[in-house]
Amino acid sequence: FLTTSLIHSFNLSTKQAQDTLQQISILHVYGLLGNYNYTDYGKKSEPLLKIASNSIRVIPETRDDDSAFQSAQLWLFDARNICFLGFGFDELNIKRLGLKMIIDRKRQAVLDYPLTVASTFGMTQSEVDLARDLLGIPVRNWRSENANSLDTIRRHIYLLR
Repeated sequence: FLTTSLIHSFNLSTKQAQDTLQQISILHVYGLLGNYNYTDYGKKSEPLLKIASNSIRVIPETRDDDSAFQSAQLWLFDARNICFLGFGFDELNIKRLGLKMIIDRKRQAVLDYPLTVASTFGMTQSEVDLARDLLGIPVRNWRSENANSLDTIRRHIYLLR
């Protein structure tokens, strides 16, 4: 999806779009639908479906020490910019990411807060404010777009630089 969107949004070749995406770190804490291969996009076959189903990670609600979330916490602490796309802002996921704790640590260490952009399509302003508060992001460092993920990226393309 991201490759196709970059191609059509910015008039890039497939190689240019793939090279751009190679510069972006994406962590899938719940797994992903198999290893990405642009040439397989949209294809369905038993081997591809088996790879996809085996790549999904199910984490019990009571488990907060998952290694993928620990990696995410390290990434978030070091991040200059954060972009939430299709996140949903579920309280359990917010807790597991530990972003509020990370923001508090940055505040105590007098470090800059990351600029945080979020696609908040279909959310009310109250829901958006609650999400920001749950994350612990100061208002001055928060940008939300009542838009889908692609439009959010288009409006905040400077995050990709």
